[in-house]
Amino acid sequence: MSNYTYAYVNLLTLHTIGQHVSAVRRGLPNAGTLSEAMSNKVVDRQWRLNVPALVNMFCGNDAYQRCFANVWTSPQVLAEVGEFHTTRKGVDWHMHQHPGDSSAMSKEIIKTLLSDVEPYGPKPEDGPLAIVSGNPLLVPLVNQLIELGYEVDVIFWSDIGSDLRHAATRFVCLDEHFNRITLHEPAESASPARTV
Repeated sequence: MSNYTYAYVNLLTLHTIGQHVSAVRRGLPNAGTLSEAMSNKVVDRQWRLNVPALVNMFCGNDAYQRCFANVWTSPQVLAEVGEFHTTRKGVDWHMHQHPGDSSAMSKEIIKTLLSDVEPYGPKPEDGPLAIVSGNPLLVPLVNQLIELGYEVDVIFWSDIGSDLRHAATRFVCLDEHFNRITLHEPAESASPARTV
C-alpha cells in the first residue's frame, strides 16, 4: 500500500460494514458470507474500528511526510469508536460530522475533493489519492480525477461494487487488514448476534 498524502474517509460505512465483516469472521448465525450478513442485518456490535491504526496504515510512518485526512462520520459512529488520535506526527485531521446517510456523505466527499484539487490542493505529482469508501456515487469522480492525471486508490471492504473497484487505479481490500485495524477482537463467548 502506498503512503498517501491526501485521504478521504467515509467512516460511517467503513465502521458499519466492518461490524458485518466481524460477524462473518466470528461465525455468527445468518452471517455465513458478507452479503448474507448484510442482507440479514447481522452485525457484531462489539467490534470497533481502530481509526489511528487505519490512518497510520495508509499515511505511513514517516513523520516528515505530511498526510491530510478528511474524515466523514455520524455522531453515532463517532460515539461508538470513541475519541481518537494518531501517534503519527504530520497527520492533519479534518473531521466532518454529518447527520445524513452514506450517500449524503459521499456527496460531501465529492464536493470537498473537487474543491481541494483546484487550485492549490493535491497535484498528480503528490502521489495517489486515497478514497476510503465503497459508494458507487464516487465512480464519476474517480474517472474524472484519473482523466486529470491523478492516481486514485480506493480502499474498502470486499463488498465494494465492481464499478468502483474497476474505476480505481488500485483497489486495496481491507478484509486482508482486518486484524490490523481492529481495536478490540471480541471473544468467542461474547454476546450473540444482533441486528441493525
